[in-house]
Amino acid sequence: MDVGNEGVVSQTLKEIRAAYPREWVLVVDCEYDELRRLVAGTVIAHSPHRQDVYGKLAECEHDHCAFEYTGPVPEDYAVLF
Repeated sequence: MDVGNEGVVSQTLKEIRAAYPREWVLVVDCEYDELRRLVAGTVIAHSPHRQDVYGKLAECEHDHCAFEYTGPVPEDYAVLF
């Protein structure tokens, strides 16, 4: 797992997905579209293992952050909000 935001810059969601394929990412400084979907932000942690990044969510000192998976959602999964 990679943690830390030293030298990182804001990226679009497309760039984040390309940089961290099939990984969980913790994003801060988020930008959203009119439907409140994430469109850009700064990745401060990423890992293929959800629990690694989820643990960092509790330590996040930012007021707003997003926790995203960059890979495809399996057909047998349900997403709840």
